[in-house]
Amino acid sequence: LMQVLGAVARLKSHGMFESALMTEWENAAVAAMDRFLPKELANLVFLLSIFRREEFVASHRFFTRWFDACRHAIPHFQPLDVGMTLVGLGHSAVDVPQRLFDGLLLRAIDEMHHSSPQHLRLLLLGAINLSPPHHSHESHDFRVAWLEHASEVIANPTEPPSFAGPDRGADPGNQTAAGQEPRSMAPVGAWWHLHDAMAAMRSHAEKAKYNAWMLPSAQFARAWADTAARMAAQEGEADPEAIEVLRYFGFEDLGEMLVRYG
Repeated sequence: LMQVLGAVARLKSHGMFESALMTEWENAAVAAMDRFLPKELANLVFLLSIFRREEFVASHRFFTRWFDACRHAIPHFQPLDVGMTLVGLGHSAVDVPQRLFDGLLLRAIDEMHHSSPQHLRLLLLGAINLSPPHHSHESHDFRVAWLEHASEVIANPTEPPSFAGPDRGADPGNQTAAGQEPRSMAPVGAWWHLHDAMAAMRSHAEKAKYNAWMLPSAQFARAWADTAARMAAQEGEADPEAIEVLRYFGFEDLGEMLVRYG
């Protein structure tokens, strides 16, 4: 079933799609839901998110079974699994139960120190896209844990060994297959992933206004700006977007620091 879904996704990218096949696939997937592995459940909802609504929308029956299976699988999720699940659900048309969302955030917190820069970006994008209007203690704790670990990661010029663990997986957004090890990164490689994360935080703040919950801390902004400065020294000029986003969040002094590097 996973191979068929992957094949359909690849065919779709070449302009070929058969809705009747997906209907049959969904019926088989519902019947087999209890047999999917945790990593497969995450891949499942992530791959389904690539279909446009006019092509295929998983039924209420499918998601009812998937939610139940996911609740049992969350304790076994690794950072990539949580990130893919959050991103997949965020792009689906389904109402996600608050308890399931909170459970995913708690698992992300538990696994945060095993998260690579790729995982951190995926976790943040997924959490922001899926975040409900009423924020829970879990979302607050997720923000604190994410910012603390991201600050350590981006300030550290080398990757901790745990990033390359055999089961940690890679980021599908980085064009590597799920289940493989993440590629080794350059000393400032974390910048590129956390640059996307900072941009996502700004977009979230602009859309959510006073209800925004995923905002950078002073610790993260400082570490992020220091890395942006290293990038500026390496590239010969500062990134104007990096300067602007720091000013947007009120870190004028850090923005001025980058202007000097430019």
